[in-house]
Amino acid sequence: TGQLGEWGDSGAPWTNQAPSIVSVVVKEGVAAPSSLRGMFASCTNLVSLDLSNLATSETSDMSHMFDGCSSLTSANLSGALLPETVNLESCFRGCAVLSSVALSGFGNRSVKLAYMFDGCSSLSSVDLSAFRGANALSIEGMFRNCNSIGSVDMSGISALDISYNELFSGCSSLKSADISGLCNTDRTDVYNWARDGASLGGKPGHGAEPGPELRTSYMVDMFKDCGRIERVSVGEGFSPSQRWTIYEWSGYGDRAFADSDYCFGNCYFDGSYADYAFPDSVGGVNVEWRNVGTGKVYDAKSVPNGVAATYAVKFEGGGTD
Repeated sequence: TGQLGEWGDSGAPWTNQAPSIVSVVVKEGVAAPSSLRGMFASCTNLVSLDLSNLATSETSDMSHMFDGCSSLTSANLSGALLPETVNLESCFRGCAVLSSVALSGFGNRSVKLAYMFDGCSSLSSVDLSAFRGANALSIEGMFRNCNSIGSVDMSGISALDISYNELFSGCSSLKSADISGLCNTDRTDVYNWARDGASLGGKPGHGAEPGPELRTSYMVDMFKDCGRIERVSVGEGFSPSQRWTIYEWSGYGDRAFADSDYCFGNCYFDGSYADYAFPDSVGGVNVEWRNVGTGKVYDAKSVPNGVAATYAVKFEGGGTD
């Protein structure tokens, strides 16, 4: 019983014995510190653990907690009472034989989920209801290379204007994904605001400071190598098809414009950009996407923005699903 101490960058007290740890059970009365980062990282022979008795009301960092636990088959993190913001980035990364995860207590929290299950190649399903009402602060690569998972329901998780890059990349068995809680700004409109002299990022004037976040695609390889994907559900706040062109004004800092007319004759072309969430091929075959509700069919680059719908794969020259 008692309070676990903080261990900082030096790692947990048992780090040197990590390869010898096979199982972990926490008894009642043990309280966790504010950070459990890397708590059991690289415990390559750890098979199972039960942390349901660990008091985590002060714990905001659970990142890399089981990173590299290549023998871990099951994990129980249920029963957790958590603070308002929790970092779970890379929590189970590289847990290649993990097949069962019990989670609870993450609902209505702000959570960081990037690469949480990256490389969990034996995970065939995961119940994300523990995150219902949660706001994701990061989510890219969350299921990267989870090549046994068949469906993912993320409808209870909301997110706005964060990177969805590689979210399901390498999920070769994935057939359906519900991402209806994820939102992103149509950056075509963002640059129209810049053209009209509006403020972007709190910086007023003609144009706006572009910043790396507006030059970077947010949906790169979102469904890369998902060779069995059949259905994707999106919400009205999601923009799966984005195209924009920007110009730089070389006469004043690094400001960006949607067209050269607003650069006062002192512009240079910066580039045309495009960002598409839906893949244009599945299993090496070109596909289109059919709105299940309306029956309308779109190519991957034309799936409309701001429409809540479920889309089914339609193979070119063939049927759906």
